Amino acid sequence: MKRKFLAVVITAAMVAGAPGLVLAAPAAEDTSEIQTVQQTEDIQELDTEGLVETEEVPETPEADRQEETPAMQEAGEISGTQEVQSPDAERNTAVETAGVSASADVIDTEQELADAIAQGGEINLTGQRIELTSPLYVNNDVVIKGGTLVGTDSVTGNLVTLMGNKVTLEGVMIRTSAGNKSALHVYGTDLTVNDLTIDHSSAAGGAPVIINNGAEAVFNGAVKLTLGSSSWYGINVDNAKADFSGAALNVTPVTDTQSVICSEGDDASVTGAGFTVVVTEKDGGANHRQTAYVADSNLAQFVKAKTEAGADISLIELNKDVTLTAPLYLREATTMRSSASGNYTINGSGAIGADNVVTIMADGVVLEGLGIKTASANKSALHVYRVSATLKDITLDNRETAGGAGMIVNGGTVTVEGKLNLLLGENSWGGINVDTKNGAAGVTFADGSAVNMSGSDQNVIYIDKDNDTDLVTITGAEEAGLAQDADGNYIIEGQEEDTDPSPEQPGDGEDEQKPEGGPADGSQNDDDTPAKGDELSDGGSSVSGQADDKKNAEKNMKKAPQTGDNSTGLYIALAALLGSGTAAGSVLKKRRELMK
Repeated sequence: MKRKFLAVVITAAMVAGAPGLVLAAPAAEDTSEIQTVQQTEDIQELDTEGLVETEEVPETPEADRQEETPAMQEAGEISGTQEVQSPDAERNTAVETAGVSASADVIDTEQELADAIAQGGEINLTGQRIELTSPLYVNNDVVIKGGTLVGTDSVTGNLVTLMGNKVTLEGVMIRTSAGNKSALHVYGTDLTVNDLTIDHSSAAGGAPVIINNGAEAVFNGAVKLTLGSSSWYGINVDNAKADFSGAALNVTPVTDTQSVICSEGDDASVTGAGFTVVVTEKDGGANHRQTAYVADSNLAQFVKAKTEAGADISLIELNKDVTLTAPLYLREATTMRSSASGNYTINGSGAIGADNVVTIMADGVVLEGLGIKTASANKSALHVYRVSATLKDITLDNRETAGGAGMIVNGGTVTVEGKLNLLLGENSWGGINVDTKNGAAGVTFADGSAVNMSGSDQNVIYIDKDNDTDLVTITGAEEAGLAQDADGNYIIEGQEEDTDPSPEQPGDGEDEQKPEGGPADGSQNDDDTPAKGDELSDGGSSVSGQADDKKNAEKNMKKAPQTGDNSTGLYIALAALLGSGTAAGSVLKKRRELMK
């Protein structure tokens, strides 16, 4: 009786604690009698709450046709207090799953990339590396973000060709292989670049980027192009337009003839490049004009290589200050000037060594609206060797020098137009050194010209007395503000003449060099053509712009001993007259203090 009563109490407690359930029959009985207490209105409420409308995940036919899988059936079984999901809620869940899968698709094969291009729109390749076994043609409007496209040797032409109406590349990297030519060919496309890296070091030819057929390209951000020995140049703009105003171009040439940008064709336009322009009249396969945009590190080398190739350099135009890594030789009739944006300077460097910064070796060279500045390791700023040249509004800065002048006229004639500014330092010989060792030499100051000199009390024009002064011609100096002193040199009019007007000159022991090569027109005999490293027959001096060894330097030094050098005896004698060792010691101490 007690056992029956206890069972009834436990059963009642269970019913009270689980109001949503009714007691099941014993296991041996039919399980079909199991029922839920969930009401119909609760299920209807679930139908409404289970469906969530969203525009981001549209329903697709695949989702509508999705069949219930065994797993889904198992998930839908009622167990304990699990809620019942309506069929509509199941369908919505399937749609959401399909949408997440589509947005997470990763393009990592060549075929998937081609399919995405065919569809158009935005293509995200961030973090992906795709090998291209055939040329990739982008003939649709797309935005490609990130990723690395790697060429294989099976591609023997250009690797990637853009032919769509509008294409944007953002943070894309392209790497060519030995079988490829150009990495990126922009053909009649409006291209926008935001950060681009191209490794063209292994290519068989071509360029990292070719823009032609009326294409228009705008480059922004970091644009890094790695060239190889077979690269023609960095970027070719052929009858197309390219704007680099918003870009930071990083291109390092590995051969002398490689420019950062090469532009050709009457309809070609390049803006915002910021490099030195070198125009050649007989370059390219058909001997037509090309405009090259050349890096500082390669400017002197590029000019030399193009001159030797007979490319006919007609113009060198600075778009910024330039620092050379080798002496610049102008060996054909060329105009070198600053662009309209400002007056720029050609700077020497330690890489040039004990040489002149710019040397003119051809008739007809014109320098206009620019400066030439030596570094402490260099000699003279400008050297004119046996030719006629014209200077228009030029500044020659020789304040830092290993010994030289603002300009050396070593045979030939220089015509000065406009202003000539000479900046000298304590190691400068003078403003203009006129040397007749290699023939008649002179300076002509045109009407309206003027000379300014600062930083030294040296002569504006120094005429070497060891040469034949009858071969020196100075014209128009007085009109330019100069006056001739008693020694035949020229100073600024009104300037007080120094008691020793002869400037310090290089000693006889210096081993100076002639400039490399001769004028490109071949007007000089082989024996007369200067070659780097050859010494003149008289021993000490050379024609690398250092006019002469200036033997007067040692003579002047003997005539004018340094302060106190020969006065030591006077101090000792004075000490002896004082008759005291203490006094002698004091005098010698005073002497040492004066010499410090």
